[in-house]
Amino acid sequence: MIPQGWLSSLKHALTKPCIIHIFLAIIAGLAMLTGFNHHFLWSPDEPREAEIARETLVDNHWVTPHLCGLPFLEKPPLYYNLVALAYRVSGSITPPAARAVSLAFGISMLVVVFLLGYSWSGSRRGWLAVMLLLVMPCFYRYSHLILLDIAVGAFCTIAAACFAWRFILPSSPRIKNLLLYVFYFSCAGAFLTKGLIGLFHITVIAGIFIIIRKRMDILYELLRSPAILLFIIPAGAWIYLYYQEGGLAYLHEHFVNNTIGRFLRLHFDFRGTVFYHTDLGNSEPWYFYLGNLPRMIGPVLLIVPFAVWET
Repeated sequence: MIPQGWLSSLKHALTKPCIIHIFLAIIAGLAMLTGFNHHFLWSPDEPREAEIARETLVDNHWVTPHLCGLPFLEKPPLYYNLVALAYRVSGSITPPAARAVSLAFGISMLVVVFLLGYSWSGSRRGWLAVMLLLVMPCFYRYSHLILLDIAVGAFCTIAAACFAWRFILPSSPRIKNLLLYVFYFSCAGAFLTKGLIGLFHITVIAGIFIIIRKRMDILYELLRSPAILLFIIPAGAWIYLYYQEGGLAYLHEHFVNNTIGRFLRLHFDFRGTVFYHTDLGNSEPWYFYLGNLPRMIGPVLLIVPFAVWET
């Protein structure tokens, strides 16, 4: 049974002195604030990501990421831009300053899953969601490394939660309208962090619900809402500026080779162009991730059925 008026109940629960809430918040906080404030970089990913962000700040490469002075076309620039801003705000180009961005995204994921769990079935479900996420090996690792995957995870989590609050769980009309704007803002963030792959995750979550529940009205509402401009404008602006810097060669390398080509394990040549800094990460095909789900999620996989089990 979904509780009514969950937002007001949440405010009451968070203002009420409760030892268990304080204890769990301290545990979650300690878990997140340990292990990120060291001054060396972990290979193979952190040196690359930290250097791309440094070159973004020093050489003003805010549209096209660069590595060692050459264009890095594998990913969009948002995560690197945020790390570069963290360098600027902190006044130092250091690993802890860069990891603070990943840490902030990780904390935002914990907050969102708590709120979603609470709105679904009270504070116990909210804290269970937080603890499940905390003990997932890849979540803890990525939220403590200079790595853009945690940003994609955060944007997708926010988008999925907004979709649930808007179309599944009870909310006031004003909140429902606002949720669509946050949903599309998160879609833009996911796209500008990891391209079409980031957008793919959100589409799968929403699409499966729409198909299983036969709710085509939701699709029509999503496409008709003026909130969609919060996705179209920033995504379109980046694509335009990206084209201005590198022409069709940049678009081909990013959207064809680093999306379709990587999926098929093929390279589609664009006459007259050679890019060296592409596909530097995992070159395995898409089904590599399915086979590694137990490693990525950990023992939590055994607990998930109980988390969604309605009594």
